[in-house]
Amino acid sequence: MAFKPTKKHIQICYDAGIKRQKRSKLYKALGLTRYIYYKHTELSESYKKGREDGTPEVVFRLTDSLLKECFGYHIEEKTKDGTVTKYMRPNMTGIMFALVNLNPEKWQSINKEKIIVDREKQSILINYTKYSDN
Repeated sequence: MAFKPTKKHIQICYDAGIKRQKRSKLYKALGLTRYIYYKHTELSESYKKGREDGTPEVVFRLTDSLLKECFGYHIEEKTKDGTVTKYMRPNMTGIMFALVNLNPEKWQSINKEKIIVDREKQSILINYTKYSDN
């Protein structure tokens, strides 16, 4: 009997795309082989649409995580003596990453490259300054 995708199959593919689930797990959840999955383009298109629609949520969660890393946060750990609250200090790599990307004019460590191509002499001159003047 030939497989025919239903609305439920298409919805499962869409939800898997939003959740960023691996396709190999999706095949197993649907009970399909890779070949049959790709044979029915509506399944793979639904998965791609789910990934596109889920991207803003992923970006929001990543931004939230980066801010948490930059400002520090508290966590609770369970030990044999009870629950202990620990402070996780700000992550310097996260701070540097955020500053370079949010304000590159001030925080970029390497300025833009200046490339001069001389076709007659067949030479290329690349000038750049390693550290910004700011």
